[in-house]
Amino acid sequence: EDLASTLERRWRAGAPINAGGVILSSVQVRTNVGQTGYLVGDYTNPIIEMRSSRDAGKTWSNWRTARLGEQGQYRKRVEWLACGIASRPGILLEFRCSDPVDLRVSDVLVNERIGGL
Repeated sequence: EDLASTLERRWRAGAPINAGGVILSSVQVRTNVGQTGYLVGDYTNPIIEMRSSRDAGKTWSNWRTARLGEQGQYRKRVEWLACGIASRPGILLEFRCSDPVDLRVSDVLVNERIGGL
């Protein structure tokens, strides 16, 4: 039942770290960018947010925002830069999107090399 509230989709990705530390230069989400059905108004460039936990979900960082791109921006990169350092027990990333747009996530990547054109 829709109680006239905002639909929020959340999901998590994580990786254990057993020794040492990892510098998180970037986190990318591979998703269906440029797919909004809105040409005017609030949802023309939808928002996706990410936060992180370095203690197995006991505490969380503040939400950080990225854009999913306007309609037709099919090459938009959804990325957060300078995400800090992670060490034992690992990193847990939580994502959310409350804009009413189609959303499909196929991958979450850390420190992905930038290539292509």
